[in-house]
Amino acid sequence: MTSYILWILDFFQRFFRWLGVDYPLMRNIVEVKLMMDNRRNYATLGKRYQTSDANNRLLAVYGMNAFLGALMSVFIFLLPSVLLSTTILLGYVIAWVALNLISDYSELLLDSTDNTILLPRPVSDRTIWMARLVHLLTYITLLTLSIIIVPTLVITYKLGIIYLPVFLFLALQATLMAVFFTSLLYMAVIRFSSKERVKDMISYVQIGMSLFFTAGYQILPRLIPYDKLAEVQDQIQSWHFLLPSAWLGGMMDMLVHRTYDASHLMLTVLGLGIPPLLLIINTCYLAPYFTRKLAAMGSADAGTPAPVTLGKASGYVPRLAEWVTSSQTEKAVFEMSWKITTRDRKFKMRTYPALGALVPLLFIILRPLWQGKVSMSEFKDGVSYLVGIYLLQIIAGTFYDNTYQSDDYKASWLYSAVPVHRPGDVILGNFKAGFLKFFTPFYLFTSLVLLTIWGWKIIDDLLAGYFFAAFVTSSDAWFRPSGWRMPFSQEPKVKGGRSTLMVVMMLVVLPVFGFVHYGATFVTGGGVVMMLLYAGLAWGTLKSYRRLNWTQFE
Repeated sequence: MTSYILWILDFFQRFFRWLGVDYPLMRNIVEVKLMMDNRRNYATLGKRYQTSDANNRLLAVYGMNAFLGALMSVFIFLLPSVLLSTTILLGYVIAWVALNLISDYSELLLDSTDNTILLPRPVSDRTIWMARLVHLLTYITLLTLSIIIVPTLVITYKLGIIYLPVFLFLALQATLMAVFFTSLLYMAVIRFSSKERVKDMISYVQIGMSLFFTAGYQILPRLIPYDKLAEVQDQIQSWHFLLPSAWLGGMMDMLVHRTYDASHLMLTVLGLGIPPLLLIINTCYLAPYFTRKLAAMGSADAGTPAPVTLGKASGYVPRLAEWVTSSQTEKAVFEMSWKITTRDRKFKMRTYPALGALVPLLFIILRPLWQGKVSMSEFKDGVSYLVGIYLLQIIAGTFYDNTYQSDDYKASWLYSAVPVHRPGDVILGNFKAGFLKFFTPFYLFTSLVLLTIWGWKIIDDLLAGYFFAAFVTSSDAWFRPSGWRMPFSQEPKVKGGRSTLMVVMMLVVLPVFGFVHYGATFVTGGGVVMMLLYAGLAWGTLKSYRRLNWTQFE
């Protein structure tokens, strides 16, 4: 794919030379950047691509985007309304382009490592800037084309080939808006944060946007009345003027039905005028400011490191470690895991989006109530809260698995250099840190929601669920005789943090124990019995960690 892109780029070399760019050098820089994109690990591709020497991973990502676009094109067939179907489809284009830019923007623009190679050499600033711009435009263009290729064919088949260039133009407008909104988001982050914390702030924004889209993906399908979609007519409402994708949908609807009323014309004016205006604002005002900030960030990164102050540890983490650990090794690993998960941006990006599971979880529990199928009194008499309690166990496993992965996994040689006689203390300290830091606050929040609805009568069931989470997350201590690894010693997404047996356990054990707990609710004191049972099982698995020896580790 890289050779085809460079072949197309060669047709415009006279234009680049006219701009004062050293075209051969720019071409070489773009080629290297495209090669790096093709070889980068993408978590969405799965283990097969990430463990092989595949050289077209970016092409596989675009293929996945095309598949998702094909699924979205189903709306074109299902909905008779051109306005609604086009609005949904172009809204998806805006959201998906923005989400991809959010996830890759920092790597494309904030990565200044190539300056180490390029700046000492006779390469002009204009050539470097143009190479980055061409790389970014190539990425955005291919990303958009991969998303709209199938919907474009479907629209051409349904409406006629005359609307093919119209939809491509609307997709271009949607991409411009996605680029502007993403740029504006990052401009706000850079404007209101210090130079040293820009990358941290961007990571938090990425996490927040991931949570937003994850929650929206779960909420919107449940709010759409599918039985009434076929009855929707092309009637413009007031909210259409506030939705960017509706501006473009209104233009398509006007051309298809030849309806030139005031509402359609106003939407068309917005769809035609706003994206170029946003492009001008982005080019003339936001981009130069962003470039200056990038240069300042590069200078800050190249400066002298901040002095390290050695002294006695203070804060609540060491005190918490004293309370929950029973050996110096366990305490040291507890504090290490807590600090690594606090400071590692990539760990947060892998882990925190799992919190978005809370939203669909609440919808699953409360769905009979808000759909009006049961009254509040009938709902309180049921045991729907058990569904939430047992589904949360998957979140606990997700957090724990991620503590075994790190981009700095090669630093795990430290475990072999320090005199650790009982490796189980390392596993136990890491487990306690992850369980207390991530799952416990998450579970407490959910418990408060459930207690608000069902009252204190379910407190024993909630405690049972908490102990069960500790048991099922640490149950590999009983079923994993070998193949153990140390925390943060694995490359992300190359190998799972735990064996396939544990994944099967999560899928089989949860329903079985959930039904047992459901049966216990019909017996007086059944919740207390389940709580004591799970507490004993958790105590047993955690004690088994201490019996691990070095022969069981890889």
